[in-house]
Amino acid sequence: MKIKFPHISRRISAPLLFYLLLSFFLLNLFSDQFSPKNLEKNLRLMILRQPENSQLHEKLAEYYLSTNWEEAQKEYLLASSLYEEELTENSRILGVESSPLDTWNNLLTQRNKVKAEIGYWEKVAKQISDYQYTFLMLSSLYLSL
Repeated sequence: MKIKFPHISRRISAPLLFYLLLSFFLLNLFSDQFSPKNLEKNLRLMILRQPENSQLHEKLAEYYLSTNWEEAQKEYLLASSLYEEELTENSRILGVESSPLDTWNNLLTQRNKVKAEIGYWEKVAKQISDYQYTFLMLSSLYLSL
Protein backbone atom coordinates (compact mmCIF):
# COMPACT_ATOMS: atom_id res chain seq x y z
CA MET A 1 0.00 0.00 0.00
CA LYS A 2 1.50 3.28 -1.14
CA ILE A 3 0.86 6.53 0.66
CA LYS A 4 0.05 9.38 -1.65
CA PHE A 5 1.09 12.84 -0.55
CA PRO A 6 -1.10 15.78 -1.51
CA HIS A 7 0.18 17.89 -4.35
CA ILE A 8 0.41 21.55 -3.42
CA SER A 9 0.54 23.98 -6.24
CA ARG A 10 3.93 25.68 -6.24
CA ARG A 11 2.71 28.59 -8.27
CA ILE A 12 0.58 29.80 -5.37
CA SER A 13 2.86 29.03 -2.45
CA ALA A 14 6.07 30.67 -3.73
CA PRO A 15 4.57 34.16 -4.30
CA LEU A 16 2.53 33.81 -1.14
CA LEU A 17 5.65 33.03 0.87
CA PHE A 18 7.52 35.92 -0.76
CA TYR A 19 4.76 38.46 0.03
CA LEU A 20 4.40 37.11 3.55
CA LEU A 21 8.11 37.54 4.25
CA LEU A 22 8.10 40.96 2.61
CA SER A 23 5.19 42.12 4.76
CA PHE A 24 6.90 40.86 7.95
CA PHE A 25 10.07 42.70 6.95
CA LEU A 26 8.22 45.95 6.23
CA LEU A 27 6.21 45.75 9.44
CA ASN A 28 9.39 45.22 11.39
CA LEU A 29 11.09 48.07 9.60
CA PHE A 30 8.29 50.57 10.25
CA SER A 31 7.13 49.25 13.62
CA ASP A 32 7.98 52.54 15.37
CA GLN A 33 5.48 54.39 13.22
CA PHE A 34 2.67 51.91 13.88
CA SER A 35 3.06 51.48 17.62
CA PRO A 36 2.39 54.25 20.16
CA LYS A 37 5.59 55.41 21.77
CA ASN A 38 6.21 55.37 25.47
CA LEU A 39 5.95 58.77 27.15
CA GLU A 40 9.00 58.14 29.32
CA LYS A 41 11.04 57.15 26.29
CA ASN A 42 10.00 60.30 24.43
CA LEU A 43 10.84 62.52 27.38
CA ARG A 44 14.22 60.90 27.83
CA LEU A 45 15.01 61.36 24.12
CA MET A 46 13.98 65.00 24.28
CA ILE A 47 16.19 65.47 27.36
CA LEU A 48 19.10 63.91 25.50
CA ARG A 49 18.58 66.46 22.73
CA GLN A 50 18.19 69.41 25.14
CA PRO A 51 19.82 68.43 28.45
CA GLU A 52 19.68 71.93 29.94
CA ASN A 53 15.94 72.45 29.52
CA SER A 54 14.36 72.58 32.96
CA GLN A 55 10.81 72.15 31.66
CA LEU A 56 11.62 68.76 30.14
CA HIS A 57 13.13 67.56 33.41
CA GLU A 58 10.03 68.77 35.24
CA LYS A 59 7.75 66.89 32.81
CA LEU A 60 9.78 63.72 33.36
CA ALA A 61 9.51 64.25 37.12
CA GLU A 62 5.74 64.60 36.79
CA TYR A 63 5.69 61.29 34.90
CA TYR A 64 7.74 59.64 37.65
CA LEU A 65 5.31 60.79 40.36
CA SER A 66 2.99 57.90 39.54
CA THR A 67 5.73 55.27 39.48
CA ASN A 68 8.88 56.24 41.38
CA TRP A 69 9.09 59.06 43.92
CA GLU A 70 12.87 58.85 44.30
CA GLU A 71 13.44 59.40 40.58
CA ALA A 72 10.85 62.18 40.67
CA GLN A 73 12.78 63.89 43.46
CA LYS A 74 16.03 63.64 41.51
CA GLU A 75 14.42 65.10 38.40
CA TYR A 76 12.77 67.92 40.37
CA LEU A 77 16.08 68.83 42.01
CA LEU A 78 17.83 68.78 38.64
CA ALA A 79 15.06 70.85 37.09
CA SER A 80 15.26 73.40 39.92
CA SER A 81 19.02 73.84 39.47
CA LEU A 82 18.56 74.29 35.72
CA TYR A 83 15.65 76.66 36.35
CA GLU A 84 17.83 78.88 38.54
CA GLU A 85 20.49 78.98 35.83
CA GLU A 86 17.85 79.96 33.27
CA LEU A 87 16.63 82.74 35.55
CA THR A 88 20.08 84.27 35.83
CA GLU A 89 20.55 84.08 32.04
CA ASN A 90 17.11 85.44 31.15
CA SER A 91 16.31 88.36 33.39
CA ARG A 92 13.09 89.22 31.52
CA ILE A 93 10.18 86.97 32.47
CA LEU A 94 6.72 87.63 31.10
CA GLY A 95 4.77 85.37 33.44
CA VAL A 96 5.19 84.21 36.98
CA GLU A 97 6.36 80.62 37.34
CA SER A 98 7.12 78.73 40.48
CA SER A 99 10.39 76.90 40.61
CA PRO A 100 10.39 73.10 40.34
CA LEU A 101 11.73 72.93 43.89
CA ASP A 102 8.64 74.78 45.13
CA THR A 103 6.46 72.37 43.18
CA TRP A 104 8.26 69.41 44.76
CA ASN A 105 7.87 70.86 48.25
CA ASN A 106 4.16 71.46 47.63
CA LEU A 107 3.78 67.84 46.50
CA LEU A 108 5.53 66.59 49.63
CA THR A 109 3.35 68.68 51.94
CA GLN A 110 0.23 67.51 50.13
CA ARG A 111 1.35 63.90 50.46
CA ASN A 112 2.03 64.36 54.19
CA LYS A 113 -1.45 65.88 54.64
CA VAL A 114 -3.00 62.88 52.90
CA LYS A 115 -1.02 60.49 55.13
CA ALA A 116 -2.18 62.36 58.24
CA GLU A 117 -5.77 62.18 57.02
CA ILE A 118 -5.35 58.44 56.41
CA GLY A 119 -4.16 58.05 60.00
CA TYR A 120 -7.24 59.93 61.24
CA TRP A 121 -9.68 57.83 59.22
CA GLU A 122 -7.95 54.60 60.31
CA LYS A 123 -8.50 55.60 63.94
CA VAL A 124 -12.15 56.33 63.20
CA ALA A 125 -12.47 52.95 61.44
CA LYS A 126 -11.06 51.18 64.51
CA GLN A 127 -13.41 53.01 66.86
CA ILE A 128 -16.54 52.67 64.72
CA SER A 129 -16.20 49.51 62.67
CA ASP A 130 -19.71 49.68 61.16
CA TYR A 131 -19.26 53.17 59.72
CA GLN A 132 -18.82 52.47 55.99
CA TYR A 133 -17.98 56.07 55.07
CA THR A 134 -14.57 55.62 56.74
CA PHE A 135 -13.68 52.81 54.35
CA LEU A 136 -14.84 54.89 51.42
CA MET A 137 -12.64 57.78 52.56
CA LEU A 138 -9.69 55.47 53.18
CA SER A 139 -9.97 53.96 49.72
CA SER A 140 -10.12 57.36 48.05
CA LEU A 141 -7.16 58.62 50.10
CA TYR A 142 -5.06 55.57 49.33
CA LEU A 143 -5.93 56.02 45.67
CA SER A 144 -4.77 59.63 45.75
CA LEU A 145 -1.37 58.58 47.12
